Amino acid sequence: MGHLFECGGKEIWDPSNRPAELYLALLKSTTDVFDLPTGLTSRASDWHIIDLPEYGQMVQGLLATRGNTGHLYLCRMLDGLLPLCIALYEAAGGTVIPATQREREYLAEVHAMDLPMGYAP
Repeated sequence: MGHLFECGGKEIWDPSNRPAELYLALLKSTTDVFDLPTGLTSRASDWHIIDLPEYGQMVQGLLATRGNTGHLYLCRMLDGLLPLCIALYEAAGGTVIPATQREREYLAEVHAMDLPMGYAP
């Protein structure tokens, strides 16, 4: 039993409960701090719809923050969430557009992680 994240009727990610609950909590607290939309609408406690434009706004906002800060601890905290957000966004059909060289380098690092979507125990 887990959570379902979908976009446009397409299943994007189906993690088990603990990873999904942690992701949702991290996403909510992080977007609150940076005044960004989550880009998610919950249809049920375990069914989440990705609003691609809003989710993309959040991804681009967090990427810009990550790329423009030199704060070690802020970077490390974002590193726990942002790669998954990027992977979900791209799996849903979005395209991340890096604005700076640092953002391009970070995006290349995330792509090298090769985070799979779909079922995740």
